[in-house]
Amino acid sequence: MKKGDLLLATIWLVLGIAVAVISYTLKLGSLRNPGPGLQPFLLGLILSICSLPFLVRSFLAIRVKETEVEEGIWSGIEFKKLILTVALLLSYIMLLSTVRLIF
Repeated sequence: MKKGDLLLATIWLVLGIAVAVISYTLKLGSLRNPGPGLQPFLLGLILSICSLPFLVRSFLAIRVKETEVEEGIWSGIEFKKLILTVALLLSYIMLLSTVRLIF
């Protein structure tokens, strides 16, 4: 893990907490009668909770100083299959437009 991952996880945690705190100032209401701040408050909490495991894993990886070999973003892609898929999708589009003109 890079230090950038720790920074990103921290940003998401702070953003989730900020959304929850700001939306708490609106009326939350109850589950039967929700106010305007209930949904953003719950979404802020969910965002914060989801960023916690990423934050902990990033922090522990930096602390242990794991040296992992990171693969590039394009390393596992089979370009022949990608080109074939794009070509088939384009031919499908052309076929549909031709059939639409006929009928």
